[in-house]
Amino acid sequence: MAPSRKQALFGCAALLALVAMASALPACAEQGTTPTCEDNITEDGMQADVDDACNPFGVCKKDPANPEKCCVDDNGDPLTGARFDACMYGFGAYEPPENP
Repeated sequence: MAPSRKQALFGCAALLALVAMASALPACAEQGTTPTCEDNITEDGMQADVDDACNPFGVCKKDPANPEKCCVDDNGDPLTGARFDACMYGFGAYEPPENP
């Protein structure tokens, strides 16, 4: 097959793949619906004290009441310093860090 023919065939295949993906996207969302959750993103970051939050914090599956049990490194050792703070914030246990 000549290089230009290969390029044309590849271009057609890529275009068909894009069309297939684009046609699947509308099936993921319902038209005309409004979320019923409460927006918990403000200028100060994610807020942990919002019931039915649209963007909930993570939950530590090891112990939901103690997220520090999930804030460990690959060896199982506890994280420290800023890494620990960021991890705990991800579980909604700490306030967001101050912006400089």
